[in-house]
Amino acid sequence: MFKFQLFFLSLIPTLAGLFAINQIQDQGKTQPHKTHLTISAAISLRESLEEIKEIYHHFQPNINLSYNFGASGSLKQQIENSAPVDLFFSAAAHHIATLEEKQLLLSNTKQNILSNQLILITPKTQNNIKKLQDLNTNQVQYLGLGNIATVPAGQYAVQALQHHQLWRRIQRKIVFTKDVRSVVTYVELGNVDAGIVYRTDVLKSQKVHIVTPIELEAHEPIVYAIAAINHTPYPKAAKEFIEFLSKEGSTQIFQKHGFKIINSAE
Repeated sequence: MFKFQLFFLSLIPTLAGLFAINQIQDQGKTQPHKTHLTISAAISLRESLEEIKEIYHHFQPNINLSYNFGASGSLKQQIENSAPVDLFFSAAAHHIATLEEKQLLLSNTKQNILSNQLILITPKTQNNIKKLQDLNTNQVQYLGLGNIATVPAGQYAVQALQHHQLWRRIQRKIVFTKDVRSVVTYVELGNVDAGIVYRTDVLKSQKVHIVTPIELEAHEPIVYAIAAINHTPYPKAAKEFIEFLSKEGSTQIFQKHGFKIINSAE
């Protein structure tokens, strides 16, 4: 027993040395560097981008994606005021063009990705409105639109109403909301009699009735465009994410949520 104790005591310096070496080696190991990309995106993209985020993390576990959803015009203004954003995914290509004119985009990253369609909706219980021209009847007291100062869907809707010579006739009925999803909510709650939104916004709603799609010729093309912002500290990661959005896995998700793929780089 005494000899065993002496043998064990003799091993202590050796064991301590090995432990110390392992500690040094562990401390010296380089931990994976986490890249954080902040993406300001049109709120109509929420479900698609959240789903894509899960897939992207599988392929790029060291890149964390953070989304800032809202009206594209408001997001553009935030970027113009130096918001810490790496990428901007807008529901209107002209917002991307404005940032490009102000030299706020990373070169060669602007890309048109998706298109959408406007539709006229009413509450599920409303069956008296059959076409766009019915907005100029007593059946409609209030029409929900996204704020035309910041919401592309609202801007497209006004163009469509002007195309059908309805804008001046029904302008007094308009209730403006902060974003296109708020229009859907107003219609679902019955706060307005009708609303004009994107087709993608109501695919899962059980509380609205789709009256009619609005023909594409009635307004300028609906183009969702993305670009990296020039002050991003992660230009390589930003470019790779844009490329990922055009890959088959991402495009299938966008199509599942009702978008059409443009896939044309500029």
